[in-house]
Amino acid sequence: MQELAARIRAVDEVEPRELPADVERLIASKDALFPHDQRAVVPASVRFEGSEVRVTAVP
Repeated sequence: MQELAARIRAVDEVEPRELPADVERLIASKDALFPHDQRAVVPASVRFEGSEVRVTAVP
């Protein structure tokens, strides 16, 4: 999670197309660390607004 946060803060240095792969790795790590966690990871849309990253759950 800290690695992803650092990459998002440095979004100017990261290719935006790389961020979804980072999120997918984070989800896989969460599933491995907490296999009994029944909360669902929902699809989301990611958009960039200036220097900020906006993530919105997609129903």
